[in-house]
Amino acid sequence: MGVTMTRTFENLGTGLRKQFSELTTRLTHDMEKAIQVGAESVQHVVDTSGTTKSGKAGRIIKGDMRKEVDSRITQASSTMVEGEYGWLEQSPFYWLYQEYGFKHWISGETIKGMFALRQSSDIAWAEFNRLADISVKVVFR
Repeated sequence: MGVTMTRTFENLGTGLRKQFSELTTRLTHDMEKAIQVGAESVQHVVDTSGTTKSGKAGRIIKGDMRKEVDSRITQASSTMVEGEYGWLEQSPFYWLYQEYGFKHWISGETIKGMFALRQSSDIAWAEFNRLADISVKVVFR
């Protein structure tokens, strides 16, 4: 005497595929949000990272360097998502000097780099990991 329980796994496979599809969609959206946070962080550093030479609070003359910061998803599949942010288009070479530092050719003064990309990386990854943890919990609740 007993209870016999039978469960086929045909529907389970479909259910898991649906969950992974939902997770992939959510993680792509999470990456979009995270790289936007990274781009905003770069803009913040441009706004607030002045130099002793300029005496200003940030590195904005016309605002072009700040406006050119962008983000985009570059790849998304069922197994990975990739995004990027920063100066993604053909940016003036001068912005590299501002990012990494240089020696001013007239004054000879060393201008420290902003390192905005490096500073923003930890912030963007923390945001992605925070959002991804929520997504996994929601999908596999």
